[in-house]
Amino acid sequence: AVHGQTAVADQLVVSRLDPAALVLGIVDYTRWPGQDRTLLICGSRGGQHSERLAPSPSQPPSARRPSVRLVEPDDVPPAECDVIVFEGWSDGPMANALRAVGHRPTLTVGFGAAFCSDGGMVCFSAEPAGWTFEVNTDTVARSGLRINPRVLHLTRSRQRAS
Repeated sequence: AVHGQTAVADQLVVSRLDPAALVLGIVDYTRWPGQDRTLLICGSRGGQHSERLAPSPSQPPSARRPSVRLVEPDDVPPAECDVIVFEGWSDGPMANALRAVGHRPTLTVGFGAAFCSDGGMVCFSAEPAGWTFEVNTDTVARSGLRINPRVLHLTRSRQRAS
């Protein structure tokens, strides 16, 4: 359903979705090496965006929806995490965790431009019009993950428009 994928991409451009919805959209457009299993997103316990990643009881189960596990900020994330959302972490533990997963195909998501400078992959920023995000393409390339060029194009379009 190419048309459906285009609709999702258009929503990312609007960026009025919260980071949890954007993370799920980016995950949909990312491919992991040998992916033939349900992905695991590890979000930060107590983080307002991480808490929204877990499906609500009213949502029907989906074979494509990743599993979500909430982890304590600043604790070493479990090795089986395919995505880590760093929310409410201290700088030192976050830098250590980013270094630890830097050689693995783990999508790392955080907040503020400094997160990408520190080796994170996707960095969200709150703007008056809504949420924006940047992608650290160097870190993504080293990880072995493949993010659909449409997502990368959205970040470039936004940068040109600024």
